[in-house]
Amino acid sequence: MPPEQRPVTRRKSISTLVQVRCEATWVSAILVALFFFYSFSPIGTRAVGTLRWFHVLAFSFIVFITNFGRFNLRAAVPFLLVTGLTTVGSFIVPIRTGFDDDVLNNSRGLVVALFSNLLILPALAGERCRRLVVLALLAASLFWAFRLNVLIAELGDAARTDLAGPGRDRNFICFILGIGVVIFLGAGLFWPPRRQWSRVMRPAALGGSLALLVVLPYTFSRSGIITSLVIILLGLFFYVLKNKVRAIALVLFLLVAMAGLARVIVPAVLTALPSWEIHFDRLLHWQTDDDMSVRRQLLEKGWEIVNANPLIGVGPGMSKGYRGVREGFLLHNGYLTAWAELGLAGVASCLVLVGYWVAEVRQKIRNREAWTCDLVCLLVGGQMLGMNLFLDFSSIYWYVATLVCAVVYDRRLSSYASWLSLPRARRAGRRTNPDASLPGTIRGCPRG
Repeated sequence: MPPEQRPVTRRKSISTLVQVRCEATWVSAILVALFFFYSFSPIGTRAVGTLRWFHVLAFSFIVFITNFGRFNLRAAVPFLLVTGLTTVGSFIVPIRTGFDDDVLNNSRGLVVALFSNLLILPALAGERCRRLVVLALLAASLFWAFRLNVLIAELGDAARTDLAGPGRDRNFICFILGIGVVIFLGAGLFWPPRRQWSRVMRPAALGGSLALLVVLPYTFSRSGIITSLVIILLGLFFYVLKNKVRAIALVLFLLVAMAGLARVIVPAVLTALPSWEIHFDRLLHWQTDDDMSVRRQLLEKGWEIVNANPLIGVGPGMSKGYRGVREGFLLHNGYLTAWAELGLAGVASCLVLVGYWVAEVRQKIRNREAWTCDLVCLLVGGQMLGMNLFLDFSSIYWYVATLVCAVVYDRRLSSYASWLSLPRARRAGRRTNPDASLPGTIRGCPRG
């Protein structure tokens, strides 16, 4: 073969290889998106407990293989730090308890779940995969909205008693609906104004956010509604910080629209669901109201466990059977549960994740070219971190935590690749741009 033709042949072979990798990335992205939809939709939540650890582990290996086993240790440091602290806490507990069978099995299951999420992380860090996952979460939220409308139409105010038990907890359902609200809100606020269809997509997304916000009272979850409203205000605040003066008019319009919507919707909700007036009155008097005594007793139970086991904890899943106040009940506070079950390592893991989330939000706000999907993923992470005050430390927490860490993974991977592309003489003196894109990225193939 003549020498002048060799580079052309090499370029063709590289192009073919990249095309194969892109197709495999599509497979892994679709698999991860379907897994998220199954976990958050009524289909998967009603089947809670049917999946075993080996099912999830096998699925994670399939995703890892279809993603060609790509993994970058430097980019995965935040996730490894968060899960490493949790792993340390879960391994120390069996030593203190004398390798009790229940504690050992629960610790083993938690570590396997964390390892499964680690295998999914590189695929989830791809732009294409995160986009599909956001769409899957939105579809799950709309699915729940449809189910709730049907339930309210059939039972009315009595639907509150039907929203209980595994897969039907009203706080959990409100959390998923809140995810849909913030996805629509993030798309409406941060959709690039110069992109095609922006004049249609942004109003439609903001309208979808207000429509799902109307459905939230159907869950009868006070904590879920409060958390969603706080995240909405945070999203508006992020938008103002990112766009300065131009954002103030839109934010004021949205606040006025929300106030007007509340003035119309609240009387209608109180008429259709009269128990809401009692629920909010109890919330205002939570320190003395008898209906809120369960929450107070669960907090007392959690602090009792922490005071008795402040450093190591009682073991994953063992706070439910702890003898004392409300034996057999979960704590319904993820941070307190992490401290009570995994000790200081568990609560430190949660705090490290919160710290990475705050740092990533700050970085994306300062970056004018930040990708819309990344901002939406971070808003979903904020919804999870807020609802973790009222939900238990479960696998859903780790799925969303992995999504947040995937955003950090993608940025760190791009930053590291940009640094490697420099001559050696310039690497030491150059401050890495955290938002630099990957050099040599072929159009149509995701960076992650």
